[in-house]
Amino acid sequence: MPADYLTKETDRWDKKIKRIRTDLHSKGLSLIKDMMPKSQLEAYRRYNRRVWEAMGGMKISEELKMQKCQWNDEPVGRYINHFLTSWASRLVEEPLLHPGLVLPIYIMKGSL
Repeated sequence: MPADYLTKETDRWDKKIKRIRTDLHSKGLSLIKDMMPKSQLEAYRRYNRRVWEAMGGMKISEELKMQKCQWNDEPVGRYINHFLTSWASRLVEEPLLHPGLVLPIYIMKGSL
Protein backbone atom coordinates (compact mmCIF):
# COMPACT_ATOMS: atom_id res chain seq x y z
CA MET A 1 0.00 0.00 0.00
CA PRO A 2 1.42 3.43 -0.92
CA ALA A 3 2.44 5.61 2.03
CA ASP A 4 -0.16 8.26 1.16
CA TYR A 5 -3.04 5.80 0.51
CA LEU A 6 -4.92 6.51 3.75
CA THR A 7 -4.63 10.29 3.29
CA LYS A 8 -5.84 10.12 -0.33
CA GLU A 9 -8.77 7.82 0.50
CA THR A 10 -9.76 9.96 3.49
CA ASP A 11 -9.74 13.09 1.31
CA ARG A 12 -11.68 11.34 -1.46
CA TRP A 13 -14.38 10.06 0.93
CA ASP A 14 -14.56 13.35 2.85
CA LYS A 15 -15.53 15.06 -0.43
CA LYS A 16 -18.06 12.34 -1.26
CA ILE A 17 -19.60 12.45 2.20
CA LYS A 18 -19.94 16.23 2.08
CA ARG A 19 -21.73 15.97 -1.31
CA ILE A 20 -23.95 13.11 -0.13
CA ARG A 21 -24.98 14.97 3.05
CA THR A 22 -25.71 18.12 1.04
CA ASP A 23 -27.86 16.09 -1.38
CA LEU A 24 -29.71 14.37 1.46
CA HIS A 25 -30.51 17.65 3.17
CA SER A 26 -31.53 19.50 0.00
CA LYS A 27 -33.11 16.73 -2.13
CA GLY A 28 -33.87 13.98 0.36
CA LEU A 29 -31.76 11.46 -1.56
CA SER A 30 -28.32 10.99 -3.01
CA LEU A 31 -26.58 8.71 -5.48
CA ILE A 32 -23.68 6.95 -3.80
CA LYS A 33 -21.26 5.45 -6.28
CA ASP A 34 -18.44 3.02 -5.59
CA MET A 35 -19.79 1.74 -2.28
CA MET A 36 -18.52 -1.71 -3.22
CA PRO A 37 -15.50 -2.51 -5.32
CA LYS A 38 -16.64 -3.35 -8.85
CA SER A 39 -15.53 -6.98 -8.60
CA GLN A 40 -17.47 -7.45 -5.34
CA LEU A 41 -20.61 -5.88 -6.82
CA GLU A 42 -20.37 -8.10 -9.90
CA ALA A 43 -19.94 -11.19 -7.71
CA TYR A 44 -22.97 -10.17 -5.62
CA ARG A 45 -25.08 -9.70 -8.75
CA ARG A 46 -24.07 -13.15 -10.05
CA TYR A 47 -24.88 -14.66 -6.66
CA ASN A 48 -28.33 -13.02 -6.59
CA ARG A 49 -29.08 -14.25 -10.10
CA ARG A 50 -28.18 -17.83 -9.09
CA VAL A 51 -30.36 -17.61 -5.96
CA TRP A 52 -33.22 -16.14 -8.04
CA GLU A 53 -32.98 -19.00 -10.54
CA ALA A 54 -32.76 -21.57 -7.73
CA MET A 55 -36.02 -20.15 -6.33
CA GLY A 56 -37.74 -20.66 -9.68
CA GLY A 57 -36.90 -17.36 -11.34
CA MET A 58 -39.36 -15.55 -13.55
CA LYS A 59 -41.36 -18.72 -14.22
CA ILE A 60 -42.40 -19.12 -10.58
CA SER A 61 -43.01 -15.39 -10.18
CA GLU A 62 -45.36 -15.40 -13.18
CA GLU A 63 -47.16 -18.53 -11.98
CA LEU A 64 -47.75 -16.99 -8.56
CA LYS A 65 -48.43 -13.55 -10.06
CA MET A 66 -45.91 -12.09 -7.65
CA GLN A 67 -45.63 -8.36 -7.34
CA LYS A 68 -42.68 -8.68 -5.03
CA CYS A 69 -40.26 -11.41 -4.07
CA GLN A 70 -38.06 -10.98 -1.03
CA TRP A 71 -35.47 -13.11 0.72
CA ASN A 72 -35.68 -12.22 4.40
CA ASP A 73 -33.05 -14.70 5.52
CA GLU A 74 -30.69 -14.60 2.57
CA PRO A 75 -27.35 -14.37 4.46
CA VAL A 76 -25.18 -12.33 2.09
CA GLY A 77 -27.87 -9.71 1.55
CA ARG A 78 -28.57 -9.52 5.29
CA TYR A 79 -24.86 -8.96 6.01
CA ILE A 80 -24.57 -6.22 3.37
CA ASN A 81 -27.84 -4.64 4.51
CA HIS A 82 -26.66 -4.40 8.11
CA PHE A 83 -23.31 -2.99 7.03
CA LEU A 84 -24.95 -0.37 4.79
CA THR A 85 -27.47 0.61 7.49
CA SER A 86 -24.65 1.15 9.98
CA TRP A 87 -22.70 3.12 7.38
CA ALA A 88 -25.75 5.22 6.48
CA SER A 89 -26.34 5.95 10.17
CA ARG A 90 -22.84 7.40 10.44
CA LEU A 91 -23.38 9.28 7.19
CA VAL A 92 -26.58 11.03 8.30
CA GLU A 93 -25.30 11.40 11.85
CA GLU A 94 -28.34 9.89 13.52
CA PRO A 95 -29.34 6.37 14.51
CA LEU A 96 -31.13 4.29 11.90
CA LEU A 97 -32.89 0.98 12.37
CA HIS A 98 -31.98 -1.97 10.22
CA PRO A 99 -34.90 -2.60 7.87
CA GLY A 100 -36.71 -5.91 8.18
CA LEU A 101 -35.88 -6.80 4.59
CA VAL A 102 -32.56 -7.34 2.92
CA LEU A 103 -31.28 -5.79 -0.28
CA PRO A 104 -32.40 -8.32 -2.88
CA ILE A 105 -36.01 -7.26 -3.40
CA TYR A 106 -37.48 -7.60 -6.85
CA ILE A 107 -40.61 -5.78 -7.95
CA MET A 108 -41.88 -7.34 -11.12
CA LYS A 109 -42.56 -5.35 -14.28
CA GLY A 110 -45.98 -3.78 -14.43
CA SER A 111 -46.55 -3.97 -10.69
CA LEU A 112 -46.17 -0.27 -10.02
